[in-house]
Amino acid sequence: MRRGNAYLLLVVLGAAVTVLTVGVAYFLFPYPPMVEALQALNSSNTVLYSFKDRTHTFSTRGESKVGVIFYPGGLVDPIAYAPLLRELAMKNLSVFLVDMPLDLAVLSPNSAAAIIERNPEIRVWIMAGHSLGGSMAARFASKNQGIVSGLVLLAAYPASMDSLSESDLHVLSVYGSDDTVLDKEALEKARSLLPEDTKYIVIEGGNHPQFGYYGPQKGDGKASISLLEQQKITVDEILALIEQIMQLLFVRSDKMTESIRSRPLDFLARVEEVTVRKSTTSILLWRSAEVDRFSGFICPVLMKKYATQRSQVNVQTRTRMPFYTPDLAQIISLAATNISIREEGSRNHQSLLYNELKKR
Repeated sequence: MRRGNAYLLLVVLGAAVTVLTVGVAYFLFPYPPMVEALQALNSSNTVLYSFKDRTHTFSTRGESKVGVIFYPGGLVDPIAYAPLLRELAMKNLSVFLVDMPLDLAVLSPNSAAAIIERNPEIRVWIMAGHSLGGSMAARFASKNQGIVSGLVLLAAYPASMDSLSESDLHVLSVYGSDDTVLDKEALEKARSLLPEDTKYIVIEGGNHPQFGYYGPQKGDGKASISLLEQQKITVDEILALIEQIMQLLFVRSDKMTESIRSRPLDFLARVEEVTVRKSTTSILLWRSAEVDRFSGFICPVLMKKYATQRSQVNVQTRTRMPFYTPDLAQIISLAATNISIREEGSRNHQSLLYNELKKR
């Protein structure tokens, strides 16, 4: 090949690589956050902000037992969701905003697992996400139904492979009436993939990007309500979902405590029944009541009884019992060494519980 032709070939290849690089960079360049979003990245008297391990964390200065893990929309800078999530944190929640690889949640749908592992003090987990992030949040929830209690979908729906129709999850689906980015026909079809009691909220005048602070989005309709209005409605609906979950898990514990004290054997039979059914909601209910009210006595006794059938208390137990924490592991260990329960001895099991409750 002549030197001139070789040079020309190099020039053409160089130009092609440049065009390809610029094209890919343009396609993968995320929507940048607005100034208001950047201003939300700070601590205050009520909220602590930090960034570590690709996670923005907004936590309350008080003790929080509820955690919200948020997956951003595809090709949207995660910081764009900081104002929305900061508002949630101000309501005594711990909120975790994941910085996804290349700003695409589909590349790391299991990011929530590490966050949950690092925060064992949090008892109730809510998955949430916008657009593609919502779909991937649904994927994580579908594979971790023993850990996740709720799911929030903002202009999103689960993929067909991630059906939650038979789950005990509490699900909230929110989208704007003027959202033309969202495939609403697919959204309607996806209703069959969610629990029957899923709550659907259509924000009149809302659009796709106003769930975050990143400005107009290509291909979307123009909102007829302000960004602040759409954000407030979204925050209120998310808080309502969490309140519903917390009422189910904790508010009833006072009545249950009185019931346990007056009729412990009847209560035990009821607990064993729901445990056999492996109903996540019911297990959470008695876990919160007994461990908090009776210094961890009833729960480890029951857990030991069923865990023994699986040879040991291991990760499977944690998956089934969302409230399983290191302190509970220690209680189970003490129960195993100090309390003798025969597998076949149902009467002995009930008598032990009854005698212990009479002392309290």
